[in-house]
Amino acid sequence: MDWLSRFLRRTPPTPVELDLHQQWALLTLARFGPRTFNQLYEEVRIIRPTTQAEMVNAVLKLETAAVIERIEEPGTSQPQRRYALTRRGRRILRYVPRELRSAMEFYI
Repeated sequence: MDWLSRFLRRTPPTPVELDLHQQWALLTLARFGPRTFNQLYEEVRIIRPTTQAEMVNAVLKLETAAVIERIEEPGTSQPQRRYALTRRGRRILRYVPRELRSAMEFYI
């Protein structure tokens, strides 16, 4: 298979919209490595007022978009589940500013 046919068969990138909670979660994972949900929630809550429901929603959207992944550990409950950046998450992270102001959309 030549490069042209591989290029033409590629699917276009799906957009990933990141709100401020999701961006802070990505920055936290980049800085500290894999974290539990509770640790992510506490880090983001210190920086920006947020509810646990908003954080659950942010983590679920990031996981659905394959930006973060859940590290499977048998016998752990929701607050103890650990999350880590995926390859896609590390690529997106290069474009996330260190001083966040608004939601952003990425095509990666």
